[in-house]
This record gives sequence, C-alpha cells and structure tokens, in this order.
Amino acid sequence: MVHSLQLWAQVLCVCALSHISPISSITNSADKAALLAFKALVSSDQGLLSSWTNSSDPCVSPWLGIFCNCTALDQVTTLADCVAGQTPNSEHAVIALDLGDQSISKGMQMTGRLAPDLGQLTQLQYLRLDGHRLQV
Repeated sequence: MVHSLQLWAQVLCVCALSHISPISSITNSADKAALLAFKALVSSDQGLLSSWTNSSDPCVSPWLGIFCNCTALDQVTTLADCVAGQTPNSEHAVIALDLGDQSISKGMQMTGRLAPDLGQLTQLQYLRLDGHRLQV
C-alpha cells in the first residue's frame, strides 16, 4: 500500500511538472504576431479567444484552437525534449487553427474580419473557422 501511494505521488509530481512552461521554448514570433493580428480584427469573440494574450505563448500555454509542432534546431535537441519544452534550441510553429469544431468553440460565434496576417503562418496545414461570421 505504501509503495502504491509513493508511486501515485511520483506520478502526480511528473504530471504537475509537465505543465510548467519554460520560457526557453517558444512559438515562432511571426506566428504569434499573425494570430494576435487575427484576434485584433475579430470584433466579437464571446470570450473564445480569451486565452490569446500577448503575455502567453500560443503553443506552450496553449491557446484555444491552436495546434503546434516542434522543430529541433540542432542535432543535440531530441524531439521529446523539444515537445516537452526542455531545450532552448527548439521552436514551435502553428500547424492548425481550428475554431470551427463545436467541441472547441462550444457554440460561441466570432464576428469580424479575417486578417490577411494568417497568411504569415507558413507551417499552417489546417484551418477551420466554419460557424463564425468572418468577412474577408
């Protein structure tokens, strides 16, 4: 029983530490700027984009509806370390923006304009904004 409790305590510590986001591993600055430009042109988001702040990181925090990859910038960095944010030699890039999925948007609807800055998301592979009233 004591061994079981010790094991659970270790698991809880590992889980808690896995949510610490070191500053050394951050999202590509151009990606963050493009996402914040998109948010700026949304006139109403009903709180959907409340996690999107200048003081947080889109991939590390993470922001609602944002999905990222992680690139090791040198051969010393392993992919596991990159994803865990354990190395300064890595960079996260936005690969998907999905605010159309009802399980993500929870029925909230955005209105406003679609920022041309989204074109700066050079690694973006998936974009879903259906269900919102965004003009080009």
